[in-house]
Amino acid sequence: MEKSVTILDGSMGHELKMRGLSCGVEELDESFKAGALANEDQPAAVRDIHIEYLQAGADVITTNTFVLTPYHMESCGRAEKLAHLLQQACQRANEAVAHVGRP
Repeated sequence: MEKSVTILDGSMGHELKMRGLSCGVEELDESFKAGALANEDQPAAVRDIHIEYLQAGADVITTNTFVLTPYHMESCGRAEKLAHLLQQACQRANEAVAHVGRP
């Protein structure tokens, strides 16, 4: 039986924090909710991180949706944006894959 290895991407939230991402609200920054809001507020940063993971050899990238849940978005007063932010997260990942040129 031949074994294969699939390489996944790494943390989006920590990468965004390392790049100085801030939405200007400390509670959101500390809880990684700012990272979820970055799908819309800083789309280039999200897309670029996806691209970097792909270029580093990731076979799979995951969408930037770690805290994009009704509970978390309601707790920061952004419940009405949930569907839009989920769509934006998928768009950023798709843009990265298109940029790198891999299916």
